[in-house]
Order: sequence, then structure tokens, then C-alpha cells
Amino acid sequence: MSESPLLARALEEGAAAYPEVDRERPSLRSRLASHLEGAGEGACLPDLYLACACLEGDPGAVAVLARDVVGPAALVAARACRIPARAEDLAQALSEQLLVAARGGAAGLASYRGQGNLKAWVRVIAVREAVRWRRESERLPSGDSGLSALAASATASLPRLDGALLGSVLAQASSVLDAEERRLLRYHFGEGLSFEALAKLHATHRSTISRRVARARGKLREEVRRLLVQAHHLPDADVSTFIRSARRQLDQSVLSLLQR
Repeated sequence: MSESPLLARALEEGAAAYPEVDRERPSLRSRLASHLEGAGEGACLPDLYLACACLEGDPGAVAVLARDVVGPAALVAARACRIPARAEDLAQALSEQLLVAARGGAAGLASYRGQGNLKAWVRVIAVREAVRWRRESERLPSGDSGLSALAASATASLPRLDGALLGSVLAQASSVLDAEERRLLRYHFGEGLSFEALAKLHATHRSTISRRVARARGKLREEVRRLLVQAHHLPDADVSTFIRSARRQLDQSVLSLLQR
């Protein structure tokens, strides 16, 4: 069956604007045809082409979206909302929102129907998200009440360990994580994203994400152990036992620090 003139035009204009995209991907044609049915007069065809390619998981399209659309939008929004230090985190959150299907729903980018420039459309979402982040940061509590309970669980073997000391150690230990490791832990444990979803978000394999998360957790725990033993002179065997038994709680406590 021959393709419609509008679809042919969208494919031609899209391929010219975004040569990084694999035009021959069969699923791209069918998705683009479906989206064109809901597109209004004067739809931005090249951007709709890019959006559909991203939703199909095309690596070239995802890279273009991150570099030319999401990254600049996040930077502008973070500066406008006075959270410039979180621009990179905001970009990752936007990528997740646009590319990963929400539970029981579709990825955010699926609602784009070529209604205007894609950069402007994403910028509106970025500013809305940055405003929400700014408001949440102003409401965040200064401490983690769970740390005291976590430390109390180890008082039999580590009587000198309390919430204040554990909080200080976790804050220091989290500094060994790089930006990517922080995001992976926050998205996996804080937002509940599966390894499959994170793999799609980062355009890589599930096994790669799994290894990165495991490496980040191991790195963090080893630094917590080192600080408690070497800096605070607590018994190595008791500290190691505590860390093994409280792995999940430690992950959650670190998340509360990373989200501030």
C-alpha cells in the first residue's frame, strides 16, 4: 500500500533535518503515520519525525533530543528558577518524562503532535518541572529522622553510632559518587525505574545499567565502611555486619541526601 503524500513529505523533511535518525526503521513509518492523523494544519513535520523516532528508541534520535532539545531547555529552566546547579539532573528527569512510559500510560513525548516547535514545547515542560523542583526544595526537611532509627538498630554492637554520626558519614560517603551514579541510584531506588526503563533512557543495555547500579552501591558502602572504621575508629567486623544487614535502609537514607 502506498504511503500518503503527507507521510512522504514528513519522512523527506525529517530525514533532511535529522540525518542521524535511521529512516528505514519500519516501525518509524507506522508511528509517524499514526501521529500525522492527529496533527493539525501546519504541523512541524521534521520535529514530529524526530519525536516519533525517539519513541521508537532510535539511538541517533535520542542523542539529538538530549543534545539539542532537552539539554538547552533544562539549562534555561534551571537558571530561570534559580536552581542552576541542578540543570543536569533536570535534563535527566525531562528525558525520563519524555521517553519512558508512565505506569498505565504513555511516554510524555507521545502527546506531541507537531503543534509548534519541539524545542519550545519541551521548554514549557522544563520550566514547569523546574518550578516544582524549586518549591519542593524549599519544603525539604533539614534532617533524616530515619537515620536515628537505623543507627539505633546497631547500638548493641556499635554503641557509639548514632543518627548524627551516621548522617555525617553518609553525606561524606556520597561525595565519592559521580553525577551519573547519583542519577542512577535516585531513579532506580527513589523513582522506582526498572533496569529496562533506565537502559532505554540511556540508550544502552539492561546488563550495563545493572552493573553500573551495583558498582555505585558497592562504592558507596565501601566508603561508608572506610569512614566508620578509619575516621571514627569503629570495629571493622561490626561495621561490616551492620552495613550488610542494613543495605536497603542505607540506600534509602543516601537517596534522601541526593535529593536535597
